[in-house]
Amino acid sequence: MTSVHQQCGGPAHRAFANRQSRRGVIRAAIGGISAGIGAGSGPVRLNAAMARQTGAPAEPAAIGAYLPEALYDPSVFVRFSADIRRSPAFLVWYEGWTEGAFDAPRLENLRRWHEWGIVPVLAWDPFDPNGLPIDQPAFALANIIRGDFDAYIDGWAQGLAAFGHPVFVNFAHEMNGNWYPWGIGVNGNQPGEFVAAWRHVHGRFAAAGASNVVWVWVPNEMYEGVPATVEAVYPGDEYVDWFGMNGFNWGANIHWESCDCQSAWRTFDEIFSSTYAALTALADKPILIGEVASSEVGGDKAAWITDAFLQQLPFAYPRVRAVSWFNKVATGLDTVAPGVVEPTTTAVDWRITSSPATLAAFAEAVNSPYYQGALR
Repeated sequence: MTSVHQQCGGPAHRAFANRQSRRGVIRAAIGGISAGIGAGSGPVRLNAAMARQTGAPAEPAAIGAYLPEALYDPSVFVRFSADIRRSPAFLVWYEGWTEGAFDAPRLENLRRWHEWGIVPVLAWDPFDPNGLPIDQPAFALANIIRGDFDAYIDGWAQGLAAFGHPVFVNFAHEMNGNWYPWGIGVNGNQPGEFVAAWRHVHGRFAAAGASNVVWVWVPNEMYEGVPATVEAVYPGDEYVDWFGMNGFNWGANIHWESCDCQSAWRTFDEIFSSTYAALTALADKPILIGEVASSEVGGDKAAWITDAFLQQLPFAYPRVRAVSWFNKVATGLDTVAPGVVEPTTTAVDWRITSSPATLAAFAEAVNSPYYQGALR
């Protein structure tokens, strides 16, 4: 739910969702979501001529979104689908480890999404989302490795196994940074401990028979001074199914107190090119962009979307097989010192409805044949 990058030679900065997650049980029945909206009822293949013409993979990419209320408010999903004239192939769901054990309402929600044809992507974060951003020593990586959370982990593993359909689990994302409790050098975390913690959690799920879980490893975009390389925090090929990467175009929305500088407009390629190169060199895995969005301030957001989705992704980023839009108004967190973050005084409207031109550009892009894929 966040992004980090370097824009002004000072400390790193990240978006902050300001979320207060709810457990929310979806009770309302949804009738005819696919009918009248459009939406891929299954994978679509680009024909050979189109694949040759675009230089893109023959298998189309999947489109998803983070819709903050969608887990428990069906109307949010319906409205978003109507806005973009199709259903997304997947939705992102954030869950902090203090928000409760896996239970019947969560299973019901997953089954509801499955009925809609939606694959869940669970951003599963070992922290208290309502606590301090970083200073949470209870969630030090050594405690996960030692087994302090095994009962909680096992409950989720068993619950997702009982669901029985694909669930993409994005565990402890942006681990190459130092702005989360599991990050580099905070809460006493030592080099190598993230890899050990990931493998520990992965092993608990394997023991529970959760073979339907797809493991997504999502570092933040690379930038000058990022605390860790992707190689240093990679759990290994046998523990990871998909790669991921997060990144945002802040535009000129934010003044960073940490460097007394203004955020700057960046193209999609400026944000992701170095990280994509690092991931594709690391292993042959499909890539999910777990969080991406653009500001309206400082440039043309609609043109940014068109370039990203219809030029950059099909032609220059063929290993990206799924893209999730971060559809929320959110403030930023400014890393003013190692282990210390402060909220920004302004927020960014990342939503696709931030302007009529932005919505039109996004709807046109995601209805192209290239984005009719399924997450699997």
